[in-house]
Amino acid sequence: LDGIGCGLHGHSQPWSRIMNRFVKEQRGRRDAALWLENFRGPCTNVALGLGVMIHAFDFDDYHNAKVHPGAPVIPAILTVGESVGASGRDILTAMVAGYETMIRVSLATGPNASRARGWHLTGTTGTFGAAAAAGRLLGFDGVQMSNALGLAGAQSSGLWAFTADGAMSKRFHAGRASQSGVMAAELVGKGFTGPTQILEAAD
Repeated sequence: LDGIGCGLHGHSQPWSRIMNRFVKEQRGRRDAALWLENFRGPCTNVALGLGVMIHAFDFDDYHNAKVHPGAPVIPAILTVGESVGASGRDILTAMVAGYETMIRVSLATGPNASRARGWHLTGTTGTFGAAAAAGRLLGFDGVQMSNALGLAGAQSSGLWAFTADGAMSKRFHAGRASQSGVMAAELVGKGFTGPTQILEAAD
């Protein structure tokens, strides 16, 4: 509820208005609703818009793994859940999977050290949470989930460079993480593979 409330308020922020215009211009399949915009679009693009909206005002939920898990995970579960007609129980189970995955991956990075190196963990680990949530809703088995997490990790990104000039990119990281996780799951659902040892593989 907090995430949805933050998103509805975040809709009024300038970065959200710009992103929502972009999402609507892309059009595409009418899978899921972009809040307050009278628009339906593909899960991947709507997740991008919703993630920016939820993180728009920086009041969204926070975990001491130095992440805002709701901004990437909630858009993934609501867009994919809407597209597949998921039940409330399915939505909640997927949310738990997404939060747990994102938080544990962030803790595994050593959050203080990661942030000191300039990584924005909501962006870099949010892809994993979104993919886990989307994969759960799509009924993935273990192999498919490994592939989805691998593809999500391959898209992981986000730097604290926005602190130098107040750029809008902090909000973009959350939306992009959600979009990337949903995209990873959708691709795996079509047979695309990802690295199944994305966290364990040597350099």
